[in-house]
Formats: sequence, C-alpha cells, structure tokens
Amino acid sequence: MSSETVGNDEVKVRLIREAQAAASLDHPSICPVLGIHEEDGETFIAMAYIDGPSLADKIKERPLPLDEALTIAIQIVEGLHEAHEQGIVHRDIKPHNVMLTSKGQVKILDFGWPL
Repeated sequence: MSSETVGNDEVKVRLIREAQAAASLDHPSICPVLGIHEEDGETFIAMAYIDGPSLADKIKERPLPLDEALTIAIQIVEGLHEAHEQGIVHRDIKPHNVMLTSKGQVKILDFGWPL
C-alpha cells in the first residue's frame, strides 16, 4: 500500500465517521445527511437538497437588516448547540456552510469533512 493510498484510506475513514456522526443529528437548523455511498472507489455523502442561497451569497446581495441577521444567528447557534450536545463539533463554520431555505430556515452543512 503506497503512502498516497494510506492517506486516502485515512481520509475515507474520517469522512465516513464524521458523516455518520452528522447523520445522527436531528435538528431543524442542520441539513440532513441522507446517506454515505461509494461508487467506483469514490466515497460521497448524500445530503438533503436545500432550495435557497448560502449565507455567503445572501450577504453578498446586500447587508442584512439587524432583525434578519439575529434570526439567522440564533438558528445557527441552536443547531451548533444541538451538535455540541451530541459531542459533535463543526470544524469549519462559515457563511458558505450555512444555507437558507426559501422560508428563511437555516441549514448548517459540512461538519468538518475535508473540502
């Protein structure tokens, strides 16, 4: 086994472990993980489709009014709190990893797996 293969195996194990942990979360502010799949030697995570912009895209459009920013921030904190209660830490929280549904519901994505 080459060092490249060992590294890929380690990444794969980490990806699967973290996806399984994220899949165990059930909170309105966390994007559901629907499954972990492997096809042609590639491992991937299937997540719910979110019909809306990322928080990063929303911020680019215009500054958020204070009440909207607070509503979004509270939902993010509630989702992260639920994850922390389950022993799961989001290692890459940023506006690109927060989606907003068409109804304004926050959905946190990508609980720390490699980009």
